[in-house]
Amino acid sequence: MTTDKPQIPAKSTKSKQWERLAVGLVLAGLVISLVLASVSNGVYQDDDACHYLFARQSWHDAGAMLHWWARPGHNIPTMFAARLGGMFGCRVLSALMTAATALLAWSIARRLLGDTPAAAMAPLLVWIQPLAMTLSTTTLTETPAALYLVLGTWLLLRGNPLWACAVWSLLFVTRLETLALAPLFMGGVAWMAWQRRGRSIASALKNRRLWACAAVLLWAPAVYALAAAMVDVPADGDPLRLFTREYDTQYGTGPLYHYPAIWPLAAGFGVLVLAVVGAFRLGRRAWLVSAATFGLLALHAVLFRFGLFATGGYERFMVPASGLLAVLAAAGLQALFRARGRVPAAGAALLMGGWLLLSGLTARAHVPLPVEMVLLTAAPFVVFGVVVAARGRSIRGAGRVMAAAALAVAALQAGAQVRPLRLSSSPMHNLISRAVREVEASDYAGRDMLTQHVIAHFLSQHSVEAYSIPDSIEKWRAAGQGTLFLWESKYCDKSWEPEESELLRRELDRLGRPIFHESSGRHEVVVYVRAAHRPEGSTTTPDRGMNHIARHGR
Repeated sequence: MTTDKPQIPAKSTKSKQWERLAVGLVLAGLVISLVLASVSNGVYQDDDACHYLFARQSWHDAGAMLHWWARPGHNIPTMFAARLGGMFGCRVLSALMTAATALLAWSIARRLLGDTPAAAMAPLLVWIQPLAMTLSTTTLTETPAALYLVLGTWLLLRGNPLWACAVWSLLFVTRLETLALAPLFMGGVAWMAWQRRGRSIASALKNRRLWACAAVLLWAPAVYALAAAMVDVPADGDPLRLFTREYDTQYGTGPLYHYPAIWPLAAGFGVLVLAVVGAFRLGRRAWLVSAATFGLLALHAVLFRFGLFATGGYERFMVPASGLLAVLAAAGLQALFRARGRVPAAGAALLMGGWLLLSGLTARAHVPLPVEMVLLTAAPFVVFGVVVAARGRSIRGAGRVMAAAALAVAALQAGAQVRPLRLSSSPMHNLISRAVREVEASDYAGRDMLTQHVIAHFLSQHSVEAYSIPDSIEKWRAAGQGTLFLWESKYCDKSWEPEESELLRRELDRLGRPIFHESSGRHEVVVYVRAAHRPEGSTTTPDRGMNHIARHGR
């Protein structure tokens, strides 16, 4: 990847116009993100609430601050936001990080494409990615990871490899699996050294800065491991546990094409098509941008295929590539808009149709629209691509049609997917929210409530964490009379631990009585209150019709 600047003339009126457009798009996206944050009371996934609780606890607990699951590259800056502004403060921090990612994407695109309207569209191509916008209102790790990835790339392009490596190192302690991409980043630095040393390998290897960059690239994981060893990090929070724990597939596995099929749900079909075209358009000039983007895709595809790293196979894991993806998409937009031949337009059309078909047929459960609508949407693009490719001569304006179509599809998909985060949007979160409200409005308010579900901790100040089913059983048996237990069907009824799950339910019935029970489809929540000790074998069957706090017989 070259660091040579394109020939950009002194700023003209149009150049300033594109600059104002880019900055305006950054600010417009930021405003929309902050509006979404202000009307959100829920979380994207359970992990979102868990990261917030880690950040809130980290202010007075070094063990929580350095817990490997908390990801210190995300947790340390977020704990200040949690301290100052609570959950809304964390949402604002994420919005600002996404805005910075959009701004840097524009700067990289301008460096690669020149001061052009396509480069100025890069911020839009970040914000229009459905999950980039959605996660800008969360406390999830993918948002700062996207910033670190694009910031490191920007620094390298500016000729600052040491600082680039220092920033990329933060990526490794934010999304831990990205450590596998370290050789790729080091390859980018080595490529720069090779170019600057007359393209001589021997001369490049003698460059002290190259070896300094190799050391700096690993500074964050090294400091993290040392810091964790010096404080009282729980055994399950030790970062070195990553290299000793057994990998499992409790979250499932899938084929290698799982991630290509669901990536459009994170980035949008239109943005991805533009990005593929842009990767071909830029070629070797931006090989590191393309390699980091599609390397992340390959990494997660392999991890999920073989059940490594206990990965959940979520589409949000591709959000760290959002900034670099926008750079490639801007290049694709320019290539299609300027192209007069049939190949770019036909390729984009066929790619759009093929990707829609792949997602519709292999990721049906993930597609936000009915599969029939996806297939109908794909058909015109496929037909258009075949017609254009079959013609013996160029079709004037075909590229512009495809560029406009890709942007339109991206905008429509973003509009369909992006929503404020509401507790009512998740059946389980909604049930837990109602249970907590009922408890707090009753005579049981203020009592300790054992629970495994993070949303209960997120909503209640009186929750007490039970780490697992065995831990739940032990704490329930030792609990005093009047202690509450919030049982839910996600973590307390695990299909891979059927005997333990059944034992927990029996112990809850034997030592307590239900005061709240409600279900929605396959989701169920029951709140128990600890009664006086009962003889072994004595049980109380929950009243399955009860859906409110018992007001009598306390």
